[in-house]
Amino acid sequence: MKCTTCHCDFPRELLSELVVGNGKTLERSLKCPICALEIINKTHGLPAGTPFRGSIASDMHKQALEHLRRTRQTASQKTNKT
Repeated sequence: MKCTTCHCDFPRELLSELVVGNGKTLERSLKCPICALEIINKTHGLPAGTPFRGSIASDMHKQALEHLRRTRQTASQKTNKT
């Protein structure tokens, strides 16, 4: 499944439904932990890169970063073989 912000593929268990509002409407969409953290920090006026406070969210963030690293490494290896 894809994150609706970065459009990268992630396993379903790493995506969370995030509800974002602009004052008039609410938008529900699937976000990876990387994009969710960026949105949450911006919403709360926190500096970019402020980590999640909870251990589950922090673990999901680490897993998402590792997933991206693995998929990019695999894509790079496939490109080098052709």
